[in-house]
Amino acid sequence: MQEKGKARGLKAFPVFDLVLLAMLSGLSIAFKVVVGTLVRMITGPIGIPGGALAGGLYMLWLPLAILLTGRRGSALIVSGVQTIVLLTAGLPGSHGFWTLLTYLLPALFVELVYLFRPKKGYNVLHFIFANILANITGTYVVATVLANLGGTDGSVLPMMSLSLYPLLFMLLAAAFSGAVGGVLGHLVFLMVGKTGLIKSKNKERFTNPLITVKTVAEEELLKDFLDSSMENPYKSSKLKNQNKEVTQQ
Repeated sequence: MQEKGKARGLKAFPVFDLVLLAMLSGLSIAFKVVVGTLVRMITGPIGIPGGALAGGLYMLWLPLAILLTGRRGSALIVSGVQTIVLLTAGLPGSHGFWTLLTYLLPALFVELVYLFRPKKGYNVLHFIFANILANITGTYVVATVLANLGGTDGSVLPMMSLSLYPLLFMLLAAAFSGAVGGVLGHLVFLMVGKTGLIKSKNKERFTNPLITVKTVAEEELLKDFLDSSMENPYKSSKLKNQNKEVTQQ
């Protein structure tokens, strides 16, 4: 019989975390449909896939899932739910059978980034690098693999059949979008942290440099105050006696 601490798979996730991941999955799908449609209206006429620019904005849900639950594998769960919903509902952003590849592969790279945890905890760079890798991976897969293997109906995707320089430009745009999405994800995480939704043990997994500096400064001031007050106990007792004498007079 397995111990509670050695549970694997979905059994390792408390009910609260599973509900949170389900909410993140739903939000990410709705966000992707709305933002992706708006961006494609702008980028479509100039021949640039909207997913390259908008991808950084809806990839930020994957790092958020890991940080909010404090558990590895959360990004894969969110991307898995996204894949199932898109395949069954046929919403915009679905690539048919290849949705398994275009959604799960970026999540895998996010998980790899969060395997490297510094002693001081995760920071904003984890958000940025994870988002960049995820968006570049998704963009590259859509732009090359799907173009060579064919579209969702077996036909070649004409807009995805790009030469070297347009492909590099698209990947550069995906990297920029991923960096912006990483910063936004970091800010969202800090805002959620202020609400008290995150458990105390999960807060230790992420370090905010500004909060750290402020905390250290406050601790130093408190230490100096305590040291000065305990430096000469006879002096403080003498002052108390003088105050008593003045009061009695």
